[in-house]
Amino acid sequence: MSLTKSKVKSLVDKNVFPYLKANDFMVNKKKSLAFRVRDYFIDVITIESGRSPGSLYLHYFTNMLCNPFGNILSSYLVGQRLQGNEKGELGWLSETEAELKLILERIHVCIKDEAIPFFMTVENENAFHLALLKKLELRRVYLPFALAVSLSVSEKYDESIKVCEDIKRKIENDDDFDIYNNNEDKLTYQNINLLINANCLRSNKEQFDSWRDENMKIIQELF
Repeated sequence: MSLTKSKVKSLVDKNVFPYLKANDFMVNKKKSLAFRVRDYFIDVITIESGRSPGSLYLHYFTNMLCNPFGNILSSYLVGQRLQGNEKGELGWLSETEAELKLILERIHVCIKDEAIPFFMTVENENAFHLALLKKLELRRVYLPFALAVSLSVSEKYDESIKVCEDIKRKIENDDDFDIYNNNEDKLTYQNINLLINANCLRSNKEQFDSWRDENMKIIQELF
């Protein structure tokens, strides 16, 4: 019998999630996702299928809960995506339940030996900031709002303001943005200004707590 997505999720729940629960993660069986909150940080692990249900990928990453932009349960810069061939294996591909169980054992080892230790390296605001800078340098993308947030959390207020101003200039010169008539674009612009104001006041806790609470409300609705 060929594998189905529901069967894969069931086996992930039985073979991987108990270990994560023991490490203080909450799990969503339907999404094959687990997360753990650490103050302003959220550690996330997801196991997703590729083109076929038995083709698996492992994602593990850390996001900042006080960042109002993006889906903190799926999009990330500080983290890793793994597939079997990246581990020197033929690939995490399976057609039978027995094959899938063997692959989940390998994924469990990756979580234990790589994901959990990785989360320990992102132990504070400065560590997250350095990891983010390294990923941005490799990808050569324009500075994201996540960088402005991490700088502010690290109390590097003036540097955070510079990043915010850089993002504002790009938005103002981007024809795809409409900060006057598009509500989402307007909210983006407002949030950037909110962070600038918090940085100018040298007091960001109230604003960050508000953004964290908004994100936690969204997450709790999924669980």
